[in-house]
Amino acid sequence: NSMLQLAQSTDSVYWACLTMSFMARNYYNRMMPDSLMYWANKVNTLALQHKYYKIYFDTFSLVCSWELCDKNYDSALDKTNQLYLLAKDLNDANGLIASYETIGLIYLETFRYVEAIKSFEAGLELQRQQTNPRYSYQFQFMSYIIEAYLKLKDYKSTKEILADAYELVEQCEVKEKRFPVKRCLWLLSCYNIEMYVSQQLPKKAEAYIIEAKQYNDIDDFYVFCYYNLVSASYYQLLGDYTKALEK
Repeated sequence: NSMLQLAQSTDSVYWACLTMSFMARNYYNRMMPDSLMYWANKVNTLALQHKYYKIYFDTFSLVCSWELCDKNYDSALDKTNQLYLLAKDLNDANGLIASYETIGLIYLETFRYVEAIKSFEAGLELQRQQTNPRYSYQFQFMSYIIEAYLKLKDYKSTKEILADAYELVEQCEVKEKRFPVKRCLWLLSCYNIEMYVSQQLPKKAEAYIIEAKQYNDIDDFYVFCYYNLVSASYYQLLGDYTKALEK
């Protein structure tokens, strides 16, 4: 609110747009759709008018994602198609990347895993081509692809994209100080646990159970829940139902 007031007092349209996009993301993260829509509409009108396309596409994609979370698949797909067509018309890479992500998520949620992978791969490749690539965004695309391959039980392809993700994290540990290295390594450990439990290979899964435990102090609710879920499946595979229930 203070940032927005300052932006308005200095008549800075760019900073007003950017700050309102932060407000929209805040309410998206807090699962407050009415406030999300309110701020997103304000951002989108102003950002599109002044051609701040990156802010526009980032914020509009939040609206699409919320529709998806709320299982309004038809509305989410309609909005995402609008996003894609505008991005294509403007030849805007950020818009195309955002639309590939959201379309892929719709396919992922509706069990169309092969189509989801194609959309995510298109977004990942376009993100890699950018002059200033967003490495966290690249990792996010890789995570989606891993999830889709796990659903398909295509373990060969899962291992290949896992190797790419580990390589990206290793590179970012050196050159990208703000990259959440530990959080990403924790998530990758969880993917490995799920993969080996699915193949009924408890010894291999155990190595990643041990690896994942060192990241337990990280404050990330999504990975925390996922870690406990895959750990429960590991202990269930071992027949240790008491530990499975504790998770």
